Amino acid sequence: KEDDPLGTGVDEDRDVMDTCSGAAGPRPVDEVYSPGRTDKATVDDVNGGFCGVEINTPGIWWWVNGTGEVIRASTCHQNTNIKVKFSIFTGTCGNLRCVTGESRPDYECPILKRGEGNNEWGTIANAIDFATF
Repeated sequence: KEDDPLGTGVDEDRDVMDTCSGAAGPRPVDEVYSPGRTDKATVDDVNGGFCGVEINTPGIWWWVNGTGEVIRASTCHQNTNIKVKFSIFTGTCGNLRCVTGESRPDYECPILKRGEGNNEWGTIANAIDFATF
């Protein structure tokens, strides 16, 4: 069995990035695809289960170095096949503080399509903009 069928650099058989201490990073902040999987992840008990959005589904962790500028995280990629919610934290794993969270569609995503129903979108691309320190 091939461990990396999409050529993403992520071992498909490992539970990667499932905890804060196992977060991948530092991630580039210049439109670089950052793969990850939630099918083997767990729900994290962090910040009382809320940081801008409810934290009630399995997630993965990434970290970036702050630039003092606003960073956009987006799921606008053809390999994204789940709806994503973002929660942004600052601090260390033992002392995380919520910055913001979001689950809105990424309206700037070129693969975003209008859905069939009212106020529905035909893609699962989401985005969040957040200030870094």
